[in-house]
Amino acid sequence: MNQKIQKRLSDIEGISWGTDQYPKIRFSLTQKDSMKREFQRGLKVQIICKEGFEQKPEDFEAAVKEALDFCFFTKQDRVLCTKWRETFPIVSITETKEQQMDMVFDVMIFQQQKQQEQNPVETLNQWLKNTFTHVKIPAEDSLGEIWKKDEESLVVYSRLESIVPGTYPDTWNTSWLMAGIRVHVIADNPEKAFYIKEISQKLAKIKQLKMQDGGPLFIHRMNYNDTMHPLKNRQFFIECQYGVLREEATAEPIRNIQIQEGKYE
Repeated sequence: MNQKIQKRLSDIEGISWGTDQYPKIRFSLTQKDSMKREFQRGLKVQIICKEGFEQKPEDFEAAVKEALDFCFFTKQDRVLCTKWRETFPIVSITETKEQQMDMVFDVMIFQQQKQQEQNPVETLNQWLKNTFTHVKIPAEDSLGEIWKKDEESLVVYSRLESIVPGTYPDTWNTSWLMAGIRVHVIADNPEKAFYIKEISQKLAKIKQLKMQDGGPLFIHRMNYNDTMHPLKNRQFFIECQYGVLREEATAEPIRNIQIQEGKYE
């Protein structure tokens, strides 16, 4: 991922790497496997200029933000997304006579989810694609090695958080399960707020989706908040219920059968 980020930043005119030439950029990327701990550090970009020169670090702030804000980097079955969090004031370094500005980007890693015969996340993703033709799902759709979200694209990522016994009574051949799905609508306001309302209203109207095996996926409850961070926090939490067919018990074959013939009076 480091090489892809460097390639993205190399497109900024006037920037160099690891030399005595100024201005230049350094960056460090901290990746963690757990999504819940992904935001402790993330991506740190340092813009460095020489004191007394015409170009200042703030001259490149907008270009760096444009390059990395909502940018997706793909490597095999993993996709990394960066979102600008904050920019720190310029500091002067006396020893090297440099001026440095630090920009911090939140990072989230999306994993490709395994396909299953009954998968509520896959069912929701398919409904999203059928309902919003411009939707992109990280780690499921091909985005290319480096892809920058544009105004015409809707990026949504859903992940399974929990599965517990359902509220419907089980039958002789079906067990009911309740799945909790976290949904991230990856955009800035007002686009994010618009699609959060659109998705929630459409789901509330239909109340159920059709799963891969033809069975129903009932939408029980939705909890959403359009003010939350699109990467760090989910905008939706959906509770949905679906039935799983029980496996037939395998009976042991009857052995040592003896048949005797007899006469009836």
